Amino acid sequence: MTSLTHVCMWKNKGWERITAAEAAKLHPIGGVSANSGLFMCELCGQYVSLTNGSCRDRYFKHSRSEKNKDCPERVLGTHASMTYDFSDHELPMRIKNITRKNFEFELGFIPVPYNLNSKQMKIIITSKGYEENKYIYSGERLNIDGITYLSIGENPSTEFIVNVEGVKDDIYKFWPRKNNGIISSGTVFDANTGRKMVYDADVIIGKKYFILCINKIDDSQSEHVSIKEISCKEILSENWKIFEVVANDYSEESAKFFLKYHCRLTESPIDIQQIWPIYIENKYVIKHNQRNMFLHIKGNASNIVAFPETYKQKFDCYDETILKIECNSRQQLISAGRTKALNYAYFWKEELDGLGDNAKAQITDIRGNFIDSEQMNTLPENGKVLIKTQYDGFVEIIKNDKIVDKRLINEDRRVEIAQITWGTQISIFVGLDLIKKIKFMKVNTQTSNNENSILEKLNSFSGKKIKVSHTIGSLAARLDEYPKIKMWLYKRIRENSINEQAYKYLIFIIERKVRN
Repeated sequence: MTSLTHVCMWKNKGWERITAAEAAKLHPIGGVSANSGLFMCELCGQYVSLTNGSCRDRYFKHSRSEKNKDCPERVLGTHASMTYDFSDHELPMRIKNITRKNFEFELGFIPVPYNLNSKQMKIIITSKGYEENKYIYSGERLNIDGITYLSIGENPSTEFIVNVEGVKDDIYKFWPRKNNGIISSGTVFDANTGRKMVYDADVIIGKKYFILCINKIDDSQSEHVSIKEISCKEILSENWKIFEVVANDYSEESAKFFLKYHCRLTESPIDIQQIWPIYIENKYVIKHNQRNMFLHIKGNASNIVAFPETYKQKFDCYDETILKIECNSRQQLISAGRTKALNYAYFWKEELDGLGDNAKAQITDIRGNFIDSEQMNTLPENGKVLIKTQYDGFVEIIKNDKIVDKRLINEDRRVEIAQITWGTQISIFVGLDLIKKIKFMKVNTQTSNNENSILEKLNSFSGKKIKVSHTIGSLAARLDEYPKIKMWLYKRIRENSINEQAYKYLIFIIERKVRN
């Protein structure tokens, strides 16, 4: 019998690989049962046994009593390629409208290419398991530019089958037919988005998650994991409960708690970030316009897969990876995971006309008054502003030239930024592009008067104009104290020309500012 080769043991605040020979030295007498929770299969997240070695060399093996017998090493053998294929991707599912006695479910449909959209399209979702129901929707319900969530009822189901009529079967490249549902022993959701976590998903400390299950959760590790019941609903004579859980520390106890629910506690969750080229991100679809793209893959992603298969070049850096991908197809699915797809996105190659018009942010005070200036000489009421973008992104809050906070923004959802004081700078990003920046600074009367006189001088020059080079844009970053001059420079950049004498005078002003 060949020993399992992907076995871990908790050491030094983390799961570390261990061989059967190394484990035998730690436990020289007798075997070690899977019930001990000492050794964990990295591929399926279940505990395994170490044999006693009475007849042959000791080895790791899976237990016969395991609920999940789909571990790749168990099914394919230890020398098989540990990867996954296209069918392993699921449509996103979320829980919503949670109250003390009720909750609902929705299945998300990502946008598909225009040639697969049809007025005759009919979507039939069939729930399996605890009870069977059908949910039928017209294709006209779909948002062609963003994800569309469709109701799949108020009761849990173990599986959801998607059938689409009136379109080509190519639709199933984007919408898998089979999608996993709820398991009664415990299904984990992201509390912020309501999204169901996939099997073996990464979880982190300090973040809230929901666990939906029938049985009461063991709270003996309350020092390490905070647990609070927030909902209970009777369905077919069984009480389904939702618990809000938070890992308080990165400990063996916290890790083993989440492992029971097929989630991996980690300090480096798997993430996919596009570095180049410029792109538009809208949930699961990232649009770009180049032949090659570079991705930053974070976390323990032992498998990075592209569908259709294409040329990939990896550049490893510590526990992170830079990946160059050749985009031969208009739609390319890029997925990162271990034995299952834990994070994925569809990359669409198409023209990005209008990127500058679409990537906008709205900033208002708590009364709804718009804030448009890049430099504010008054603080917002109660030290708060509200931010909304059309696309997912993030906000950086900088004080005294140091980043003190970074907040994610979901499309069309307002984010409140509080405790704004003098010197606070708010930078708003969509993807990796800075689309707006505001700084709150007290007005210095002398500086203001000086700025007005400089601006008057810049506008007084006439004569020869020169083209704006790419270096001129970098001057704007050195003009935070002169917002009016900064706006004047931005206008010249948009016009793609600047008066030669005005340019030389601007350089003189900036150099004098640096010397002082």
